[in-house]
Amino acid sequence: MSYYSTIEDFPLKNWEYCCNGSIEWTRIDQTSEDCTTEKDIEAWELLHFDYLERFGISRQHARVLIMQKRLMHLKLKHLETGQRFLLNEIEDIEERLLKLHEQGNDQKNGVDRNLIHLNKVFNCGMDKTKITALQYLLMLQEYGKKDQ
Repeated sequence: MSYYSTIEDFPLKNWEYCCNGSIEWTRIDQTSEDCTTEKDIEAWELLHFDYLERFGISRQHARVLIMQKRLMHLKLKHLETGQRFLLNEIEDIEERLLKLHEQGNDQKNGVDRNLIHLNKVFNCGMDKTKITALQYLLMLQEYGKKDQ
């Protein structure tokens, strides 16, 4: 097997790379010759599905999906009817989605910042090269409970 199939054994460092778009890090052996872009995509989908099964989607992600659905409906209605006033709401939703996307990009170093906080709170020496994505996500979940 040349790909990770579960977040239980998937290194956090690789998880971070994949979340930032470099899905070739789903490979166990980066030099393996039987790896392809299609297999990379399949492996990332499996890993992401494993994550969703265990943790579900965040409230912010659910909001984005609802906004995208509303945007799609408004664009279709505008195409069907030609009503120009719909363009105002379309523009408003597009701006809000852009802001949310920019906020997400600001958090690309979130793993490093989160590890600093987790290490302080739990008094441990976690390193993203030595823990799995599951261990990290469970610690974040516990931190959230402790913070409430």
